[in-house]
Amino acid sequence: MLNVSSAPGRPERPRRPLVELADHLGLPPADLRDPRGADAPPALVRRIEPDLARLGRGDLFVALPGAVVDGHDLVALAAMRGATAALVARSWADRLAAIPLPLLVVDDPASAVLRLAGSWRSRLRATVVGITGSVGKTSTKEAVAASVQPVRRTWATEANRNTALGVALTLLDAAATDEVVVLEIAGGGDHDEIAHTSALARPDIGVVTSVHPVHLATMGTIESIAASKADLVRAVAPDGAIVLNVDDPLVRAMAAVSQAPVRWYGRGQGADVMAESVRHRGLEGTDLVVRIGGSRHQVRLPFLGPHAVEVALAALTVADLLHVALETAIAGLPDAAPHLRPRLAQGVGGATIIDDAYSASPPSVRSALDLLGSLAGRRRIAVLGDMRELGALTRAAHEDVGRYAAHRVDLLVTVGSDARQLGTAASRERASLRVRSLPEDDVDDAVAVVLEELDEHAVVLVKGSRALRLERVVDALRREIDTATGQPQLSR
Repeated sequence: MLNVSSAPGRPERPRRPLVELADHLGLPPADLRDPRGADAPPALVRRIEPDLARLGRGDLFVALPGAVVDGHDLVALAAMRGATAALVARSWADRLAAIPLPLLVVDDPASAVLRLAGSWRSRLRATVVGITGSVGKTSTKEAVAASVQPVRRTWATEANRNTALGVALTLLDAAATDEVVVLEIAGGGDHDEIAHTSALARPDIGVVTSVHPVHLATMGTIESIAASKADLVRAVAPDGAIVLNVDDPLVRAMAAVSQAPVRWYGRGQGADVMAESVRHRGLEGTDLVVRIGGSRHQVRLPFLGPHAVEVALAALTVADLLHVALETAIAGLPDAAPHLRPRLAQGVGGATIIDDAYSASPPSVRSALDLLGSLAGRRRIAVLGDMRELGALTRAAHEDVGRYAAHRVDLLVTVGSDARQLGTAASRERASLRVRSLPEDDVDDAVAVVLEELDEHAVVLVKGSRALRLERVVDALRREIDTATGQPQLSR
């Protein structure tokens, strides 16, 4: 994530007394338990954090149930790592009494974090920007932060903290002196997820990037996905603003449910912020002219892939609404590049690795394949994993992407059972294409296949759903050759 904490004049956030947090939660004195005794100094909270790996000295540790470990089993370890207190469930409080750490005792720690965030949101003076969409929301969040940070004290969602709990933690990390808070808001877990998260965030500016058939396994239809994304639009008050992608018909339709004025971005007719004269420069980025009103501005972006244009236009539209000079916003955009996907890396033998392993959906895979396919004169290799959560469209979507890939790669390696269908469709589309399909657990074999092809002429795209952890392939292809075996070492 862009390091916006160093924005002009952004001081370290004051520590809050634990008793103040108890007051905000409406807890009786008996639910603030301090085994240190009456003479102990007041417990002061720096941040509120449920992730032990991110916990810092002076933080309030939030004990949450997990798929593998319950956070309550980690409270003693949190104390050893310097936590100033813990937020725990009432059902665990007596079992934790022996740990020398103040406890805030509540019925449900996750709900308590949401309540604290709602209270803090009411006191924030910052303009809150909420961003959602089927694809592009993370990149857009980074680009918005980069474009306004030079002149506005800015805080933004870190990593992928885009659920209701993640948005709550981002709000709680925002300082009273911040001027802009940029929130990535995810949907797909259920039909009301964006509505609930937006009600907590209360965005002043809402941005919707796109609607695509992802998360169909839980959402059912693309119409349901669009309705869920539109909940962000509905949450913006009439004195706010909505930023919509004019090139996406399902996003365009959301203007009908907006209480706030709408600003359009894109390449099509009716865009308030429009791209003209777009020229993709392969691995060097993208050139374009941005038109706002009667003015035109030349922009050179280091962002990769066809989606770079939409990301930049959305960010510049938000910056314009925040009264950031366009020249300043354009100059800030490149600062987002190291945090966007796809990323470039140097591979074994001088090869170039296009690291886009974090997620995969049909439109994002097509976009990545367009980038790879544009690299004439290079040996183009794609390692593609399953695209998950596509529901009834799973087979058709993989076959469609396979046919698309067939004319843009020289070697296709698929990983996973669904991606095997992608490989089969690619072979049928282009019989001469070299295709190797492997099970999900055969990462070693995928690496071995690709290693045989690596030299300075090779470009390797790695992309798949997060569950496949294809970053292991990227790590292996980037690793230096081991002097004893002559092979890269793959860590599991």
